[in-house]
Amino acid sequence: MTIDGLSLDDFVSAIFGLYSYGRKMDSPTQAQFVTRQVFSKVGFPSGVLETLVNARARTLSEFAQRLSDDKPATREVFVDELRRRAFLSESLNVFRTFPLFRVDENRVLILDLQFLVELLTSGVYWSLFDSLPTESRDTFRELWGRLFELYTVGLLHDFYPSTSGILTADLEHETGQVDALLDFGADVLVLEVKASLLTELAKRRVDEAAFLKDFNRKFVRNEKGAPKAVLQLVTACKALADGTIRTATEPARIYRIFVSDEPAVETFFFNTFMNEIFQQELSNSPKVQPLTAMSINNLEELLPYVSENAFSWTELLRSRFIGKEVGTFSVHQAIYDLARSKGLPPIRNQAIRKTFDQVWSIIKSRYRPPVAE
Repeated sequence: MTIDGLSLDDFVSAIFGLYSYGRKMDSPTQAQFVTRQVFSKVGFPSGVLETLVNARARTLSEFAQRLSDDKPATREVFVDELRRRAFLSESLNVFRTFPLFRVDENRVLILDLQFLVELLTSGVYWSLFDSLPTESRDTFRELWGRLFELYTVGLLHDFYPSTSGILTADLEHETGQVDALLDFGADVLVLEVKASLLTELAKRRVDEAAFLKDFNRKFVRNEKGAPKAVLQLVTACKALADGTIRTATEPARIYRIFVSDEPAVETFFFNTFMNEIFQQELSNSPKVQPLTAMSINNLEELLPYVSENAFSWTELLRSRFIGKEVGTFSVHQAIYDLARSKGLPPIRNQAIRKTFDQVWSIIKSRYRPPVAE
């Protein structure tokens, strides 16, 4: 697997190094670096960094061309961009794609640390997606989605092994399928896992119609009318409530949880809005609790707390409910609030730590003090 002409290991190591350098800047002037000098004391291959810079840095004239899209610099064009809010999507994406500015042949400027580190997350997906021919992209998207499901279920298995009798994955039933089910007796959690990223137009244009169209296509019904996350959760909850899906005991409460790789799931009111859609699709049932939407980051953060009984799933979920509604803030905020109220220290996810240690060993192998002559 290669990204920007580099192996994945080299790509990750180079981004990590630049991000670490940027985090330790004492003054704005240090945002600028010389490619052959910045890592000279740690022996990082200069050719790797130069390859990354060539792919992710642009000159002033190149930025000007991309930002203008060859349109004339007129008042009419400027007013049109303001009206369309193009700076929130088109222009912003230029800097997300190229977070480095080439001052001259040797000097480079870090424009934005957040955009730089995003190259390691969503940037990997889009780099691979954009490198594929158009006819292969749908297949890649489907395979990525399946890998995301396998990763999420695998993460749950780390905390709820088969011997616990709590987790059931890929559960088929008469009217559909459940990605994961956690059976705690009186409380049953139904998880729908979906790798669906909203379009930039839907997220950043402040266009209600565009947002609703893409939201419904990704999370309610697709173009062919097939059910997506919300409707799949509706079907699963109905099957649990009427006994079609058998559990250890008849559940007193059914909690529905949507897990996504879309970062917007953590934004204000996203969960509130998604729960409103869910309530419209499900007839009133006293057993079925409000829908909880969380990012994969939230789930990774939450699992060590609930597995160590710092607090329960039910305690966390109910702390966000207001009757049949869901509060404004994210699951991350609920974790923070509960941990603070209980005086809990941060609890790290050891399952993820193992993977991080493996990646860290790869990164460290690229950074070695130069051998003294």
